[in-house]
Amino acid sequence: MQPFAARLAYILIFLCATALSLQSIIEPDLWWQLATGKQILQNLKIPTHDSFSFTYDGTLWINIKWGSELLMALVEQILGPECVPLIQTLVWGGILIFVILYINYFIKAHSIEHYKTPVLLIILSLCLLSISYRMNARPEMFTHLFTIAFIYLLKVRIKNKSTLLLIFILQVCWTNLHEAFGMGVVICGIYTLGYLADYLIRKEQYILKAFIHSCIATFTAFVAIAINPYGTKMYAQIYEIYSQLGSNKFTTELEPYTSYFYWKWPAYLQLTLLTATLAFLIGSILKVKSGKRLKHFSLTYGMSSIILLAAFTYLAKDAYRNILFIYWAIIPFLIPLIVAIIRIPEKKIKLYQSVTITSVIIIAWHLIFYVGIVSNKFYKLTYTNQCFGLQIHSAKNPAGAALFMQSKGMQQQKLYTDYLSSSYFLYKLQPDFRSFIDLRDLDIFPDSFFRANTEAIYLYDKFKLLEQTYSLTGAAVLNNQFDKLCKNLYKDSTYALVYADALISVFSKTKSKSSEYADVFRTHPTSISGSFATFINHLFNPWWKPYEATEAETNDARLTYYKRMGDNQKLLQLLESLKQNNAPLSITALNISGSYYLEQALQDTAGRQEALDSARHYFNLAVNNNPANAESHFNYGLYYLNTGNYKKGAMSFAQSAELNHDFLNGHLYAAECYKMLVESGKTAEYLDPLIHHLKLADKMMPNNPNVIWNLGMAYYRKKNCAKAVPLLEQSLFFNELSEEDKLIAKQSIANCK
Repeated sequence: MQPFAARLAYILIFLCATALSLQSIIEPDLWWQLATGKQILQNLKIPTHDSFSFTYDGTLWINIKWGSELLMALVEQILGPECVPLIQTLVWGGILIFVILYINYFIKAHSIEHYKTPVLLIILSLCLLSISYRMNARPEMFTHLFTIAFIYLLKVRIKNKSTLLLIFILQVCWTNLHEAFGMGVVICGIYTLGYLADYLIRKEQYILKAFIHSCIATFTAFVAIAINPYGTKMYAQIYEIYSQLGSNKFTTELEPYTSYFYWKWPAYLQLTLLTATLAFLIGSILKVKSGKRLKHFSLTYGMSSIILLAAFTYLAKDAYRNILFIYWAIIPFLIPLIVAIIRIPEKKIKLYQSVTITSVIIIAWHLIFYVGIVSNKFYKLTYTNQCFGLQIHSAKNPAGAALFMQSKGMQQQKLYTDYLSSSYFLYKLQPDFRSFIDLRDLDIFPDSFFRANTEAIYLYDKFKLLEQTYSLTGAAVLNNQFDKLCKNLYKDSTYALVYADALISVFSKTKSKSSEYADVFRTHPTSISGSFATFINHLFNPWWKPYEATEAETNDARLTYYKRMGDNQKLLQLLESLKQNNAPLSITALNISGSYYLEQALQDTAGRQEALDSARHYFNLAVNNNPANAESHFNYGLYYLNTGNYKKGAMSFAQSAELNHDFLNGHLYAAECYKMLVESGKTAEYLDPLIHHLKLADKMMPNNPNVIWNLGMAYYRKKNCAKAVPLLEQSLFFNELSEEDKLIAKQSIANCK
């Protein structure tokens, strides 16, 4: 049973890794990279200057990812663009193989071969979870492959001379595939420093040999960086790339640990693993006599392991996308921890039974995991913006807008395109289309231009300045991400809305609204999936179907769009037409109807009660029709908040946060209602729930002045000065806090002392 169970568990792990690779193209980055790869194939030359934008045309461009882009373009030409994620299946396979080899080394070193199967299965399973959130077919995947490859080679095979040649070859590849290539030299340097420390501690000759070889490996990797189309210029790029991390805060993947965007499930997973391994490590070292602890650590793990852990933890804290690097560093420390856990029941069951039980558990978990991946349940549960199935997802890519622009010849115009949507246009509308700004970020566009673009998104007068400077004739803007700019363009009489769907709006500059575009809201086209991609998708999920928007989804999107644009006339017309169909209104339609009447009640004193009654009617229907819908409970909470019923408002907001644990506004508004109840004199009853929601809001949005001040005041009212004073003192450092609130904080601190 045991060998069969173990083999089946391994097969399922690799099957899940493959399923994780078969993702719909959602990442906008891939499109400009594909466009570049196609350009390289056509011209047989790597671009050195920008030719994709009209704002910075001709700017020097050091395109480090050209190798990845060329590989993607080759797959695109042979199998179609939707098959580009297939590259990731090979990368996943390589990662898992290197992890297995790396673990095997430590298992032999610790003389725990009996526990090999459960240790391997558990660490591989954790590997799938730990890095899945960043494995989205971008060139970044090669950095994760090379990282574990370098760690394995430098730890296990450093004494072999052939390893030096292999490191040289891998570093050359890394330099031409992804901008994080400098990590190769850093990892070599870490192991060089670690071997030096080991030698100074233990004075053993074979460690000296490892140290000398790692020195040569570091030099070899450094020299290999120069083998690229840009030669020695790439050395300067290492600093340039690192400095961009501090400047480029325009995407959430680069947010540091101080941002609430950082604290999602991957961060909590790695923090849990890191805490558990460090606690076990400290506990095991304390069992050793004080004079022998350093030598024990050096013998058991090697000093390079702790240096690598410190370095990768530092790297992880600076950007959300780097969190997974912690996992590569904690693997050596996870192994004895897992063995210790497995040994706990050994008094009651035999080792082979323990191994079999572990294998069966892993099999059961990965069967569930596999079904979760191919059915998209895993992505929904983890709020991951991914989708199973090789396809060009029409709801995530502006495919319909691109076809429309092409039909009208708009690709030849100077259009304002946001940096997300422009990527697809660069791929689909070549060679005529030029972007205003795109996802090549600071490699092309200076941070001053990014800041000007950000200002234009939120301040319409700044957009009008850009319009004048660059002689813009239209705009294509994503509805959700840039809704304020979209709304301003919608209301601007010099622009006509000529195309809209649930994802994007296209505007054309004109002196009058053209009747040609009276009804411009379109249904998403069916997602694109070629015959080979469809075969692969059905192979892994026989019930898979390409995404296609239903009529109900399109109607909901229309309602949402007109509400976002503030076009009440079209909103009411659409609602009336839906009611006349005698079909039950969707949850979205009910929520939007309730929100409309609530807004009317706040604006119209004369008809306030009638509008409030209508709002309550629709919110009540929404909640009753789907009690699990977080938005419905939140909207009902807004109704109660605006009518002064703070108790029911707090309950509704709390329910919305419970249904969607990542819903920051649910906690903030629940806290606001509980605060109102506390200030009305019901302190004892509502202080605890107030603190509860403020603490959760603080975790999701660290260092927010209002949250910290309110949390400090809540503890003060609870007479818990030990927790109140540090928070209130922290709040005094925020310039955003009002002078009145600062004065209250100072007085409260003084009262505590």
